[in-house]
Amino acid sequence: MKVNTINSINILITCSGGQLAPSLLRSISKSKNIKINTISTDLNSDAIGRSFSDKFFTVPSGYDEKYINHMLNLCKKEKIDVIFPWSDEESLNFALNRNVFENEGIKVSCPPAEMVPFLVNKGDMYDYLANLEIPLPEYKRVTSKDALKNAAFELGYPENELVVKPTVSRGGRGVWIIKEKDLKMDELNKEISLDSFNLDSFLNTSKDEDFQELIVMKMLPGAMYDVDILANKEGTPFYIVPRRRFHPRTTPFRGCYLDKNESVIELASKLQSKLMMPNLFDYDIILDEKNKPWILEVNPRMSGSLAVSEISGINFIEMACMMLLDLPFEKVDIPWGRGAKPFFELSQMVVSSSE
Repeated sequence: MKVNTINSINILITCSGGQLAPSLLRSISKSKNIKINTISTDLNSDAIGRSFSDKFFTVPSGYDEKYINHMLNLCKKEKIDVIFPWSDEESLNFALNRNVFENEGIKVSCPPAEMVPFLVNKGDMYDYLANLEIPLPEYKRVTSKDALKNAAFELGYPENELVVKPTVSRGGRGVWIIKEKDLKMDELNKEISLDSFNLDSFLNTSKDEDFQELIVMKMLPGAMYDVDILANKEGTPFYIVPRRRFHPRTTPFRGCYLDKNESVIELASKLQSKLMMPNLFDYDIILDEKNKPWILEVNPRMSGSLAVSEISGINFIEMACMMLLDLPFEKVDIPWGRGAKPFFELSQMVVSSSE
């Protein structure tokens, strides 16, 4: 499929029901150098992205065996030039089937198929990165309540607070803080998010027969960074842009700003030199009490909060489109210090049962 004209391209963005989908889609619509027509999709028909896209379609889950065929037919019908998956499972499914789309001239921003095995499971990813001597928080993989309890004490609980998260999950889903002190109601009212248990309470909520493999690690107390990376097909980065979160361990997203932290950039560069992952994606990095950075996540798709970089003046989507389509693009200066915080806004929408 050829680009419609040098001035217009059609892109498809999946998983458009996220909190920041409106901000990203509105930013894309204001692209100055090329007209970008946005087609968004989601598993849910009432996804907020439908109100901010040129077209919207409900699609199967990224885990569904019919997903790839459904998306291929949709892309051919809508003359899509570039696909940006916005969920892990969709990105990894596209990675395994990239040739199906590229044979039709459709470019996909996703990792190479050979990276999929260690990106599917966070435990496997940590083991892989440890073998590459990438700095990681001390961690253990557990598959039972007893193993979790033993790992907690080996990691210094209760003196050390811990983080537990599923080895297979998307974004920050299922992430909990384990600490000895249970907060009282007045303390809970002051908390930004309710995401903590003491160890006994956490164990009491779990059943061995339903236990999902977890990673257990020491909780590092420093700032959290989302690092946007745009790299060519060989993995050479055009941009490595850290964004520092205003509130590191909160859900929903509370905002961030572009922060030129040289140690974070150095670690992200080191990891990228090992992985050489192409296209548009992000790394999650956290600082310890001495402000030393450690890798937390390798995300196989663009960041859920990419909109902050976009509205700050870094047109990542446009540049990624041009790069994937082998078209020239102008790099922009990084506006360090700019950022954004979300605010609540209502958007009128019409939900139809037919797509």
